[in-house]
Amino acid sequence: MYKDSASFNGIIGGLDSDEADGRHFLSNTTVAPPVGTVGQTEQSSECCNKGPAKKQKKFATKSEELQYWQVQYFIGEVEKQEREKQLLDIRIRMLLKEEMRRDQNVVDEIINGKFFEDEI
Repeated sequence: MYKDSASFNGIIGGLDSDEADGRHFLSNTTVAPPVGTVGQTEQSSECCNKGPAKKQKKFATKSEELQYWQVQYFIGEVEKQEREKQLLDIRIRMLLKEEMRRDQNVVDEIINGKFFEDEI
């Protein structure tokens, strides 16, 4: 039979050998806190005592609730389109900078005479 369960499970070492016992493979083991300290589960936490982040709206009718959610949806759509517009503005600025850089490179090549050397 096997010397101990560690070698049976394919982990090298064990209680009777000089090799490591393989406990480093057990990453989910918890370590007890030092004596005299309060454990994390015993500490009072303010986050658990707080109420919901947003108070739920109360609606008198379903049509009011529908109107509210439609407004919320369109507010989100407007914000999304504003972000997309900002991204497109940035992309346009990047493309214009790239175009200006290429134009400047062509001008520099003309000034240095490299542009006409290739054609001859």
